Amino acid sequence: MTIQILESSTRDGPIFTFSREGGPGVSGVSKSALATSDAMASAFRKFGGRLEYLTGRFTKEALEGELPGEMRGLVATFGADVRAGLDESRAVNQAFAVARTIPPTLDLSRADFIVETVRAMDTRARLQFIKTCDATAAAALWSTGQALTGLSDIEWQMLGDRVLPLFHMVRANTQANFARRPSVDRILATGPDTEAAEADARRAAAELFARRDAIEARESNLQRVLAVLSAISSRRPADILAEALGNVAAAA
Repeated sequence: MTIQILESSTRDGPIFTFSREGGPGVSGVSKSALATSDAMASAFRKFGGRLEYLTGRFTKEALEGELPGEMRGLVATFGADVRAGLDESRAVNQAFAVARTIPPTLDLSRADFIVETVRAMDTRARLQFIKTCDATAAAALWSTGQALTGLSDIEWQMLGDRVLPLFHMVRANTQANFARRPSVDRILATGPDTEAAEADARRAAAELFARRDAIEARESNLQRVLAVLSAISSRRPADILAEALGNVAAAA
């Protein structure tokens, strides 16, 4: 029975594949994962080297018994990657919470009227409203909450994404760096530079969306690495995760 770790290069980074050849009454196993960090890649390479060394010196039964101890470095490195991912996930959630905070300059005196108007709309009209509403209307819905607005989960998520550039632009319009400046087209230019504020709002929202997407990609990669570690050790993923995080309880 052959057990090995193979590395292949991709545009996104090195992928490591663990394979255990099947035998009589034993199913073969093959699991692949993209390294979640340079440290994880190094740990996989080190483990692969140890595996190759031990394969020529142990029977297959003895080798299986050695694997849990040999992979402690892999589990520890995985734990470090998970903790780093958790830190970034918390930071992204905090950034979204701050970006979705309603600017105090917005007038919410007509919030009840706006909410009732939206509640009376059909689904198609509601979706169109969310896509095109201004900051005041978006704030009226956001401040009221999903339950009282009657928005579906999808509509509420859309609204949550919509308020990001709108609220950012409201805040930016009150800052001096987005004030209009004298130019040959308008020497006595005053007030906010709406075009610059809109561009900055789109950039800020795009950065948040990119960070959110990166968290989802990171989660997917960590899940694949966990599956590889589970295949190597023949242990439950929940047990490996608990060990990786210092025996913190993990959901099965």
